[in-house]
Amino acid sequence: MSRSDSAKLHVSISRAVVGVDGSPESLAALEWLAGVIEADGTIVAVGVGNDADRTRLEHEWTKGRAGRATVQCRATEGEPAEVLLAVADEVDADLVVVGVHPKLRLAPRTIGHVTADLIRNADRPVVVVDGPQRVDVPGATIVVDTASGKATDAAVRWAAGFADAHGSALELVHSRPNQPIFSPDGLLDALALYIDPDVLGEWAVQELTALADELQGATEQDLQIGWTSQLGRAGAHLVEASQMAALVVIGRNTLPGLDRVIPHVLRQVVTKAPCPVVIVPPLSPDEPTDPST
Repeated sequence: MSRSDSAKLHVSISRAVVGVDGSPESLAALEWLAGVIEADGTIVAVGVGNDADRTRLEHEWTKGRAGRATVQCRATEGEPAEVLLAVADEVDADLVVVGVHPKLRLAPRTIGHVTADLIRNADRPVVVVDGPQRVDVPGATIVVDTASGKATDAAVRWAAGFADAHGSALELVHSRPNQPIFSPDGLLDALALYIDPDVLGEWAVQELTALADELQGATEQDLQIGWTSQLGRAGAHLVEASQMAALVVIGRNTLPGLDRVIPHVLRQVVTKAPCPVVIVPPLSPDEPTDPST
């Protein structure tokens, strides 16, 4: 693939929906979105509340916080997650953005029901923002999980495209042996996993190197791409990598028959990462998994 054909992974944000209730966390979500949306983009700020909230939404909460983007305010009744998803469908939003509910700081390992419902049901990326951000996106690192599963393909593509659009570095994070990013080529390879533990690490290095090369060929910019492959739990590694990152991107992988259950790794990252977390749904059946196509 030539570099001129490679705009497929360039992810720019032109329309997005954000939940705003006046809390510092929701205002931080709005301000984060204002920092990454295109200059002529549209932010739909949604408040679920009474008429008094509508006035505050249109003036006090959103005024001066959206940069050069156009802001559309909507205040309505209903279940917040359902309302946000309905508005996102209506405007064909690129993202849905929410802040962490302040009450959840008393239970730091808990995902609120609004965020959980968005993660389970959204057919587009959901961004969870926990308070004012200390790292600007331009030039900073985008961390992406490379666990197995179709949602990981979507997450890696989205992260590379976002890094490409914002001039950010990309860090591929892989944890082994629980979530290899490849399948052994044959019986002898499978047996080698039990004979020599280093084989898994060697395969991971090969696959991560190949993935980095594919992503370079599928983006417009010459991305700075790094990767790590470590023994241990994926959630802990991603949280560690998030400490100085601008963004963590993770796929919404679910277990067969348990699609309502939020996996432990995803829950751990959303509740512990200090930077915004993007949860990307799986690719649709007609979307290619190869980043270079």
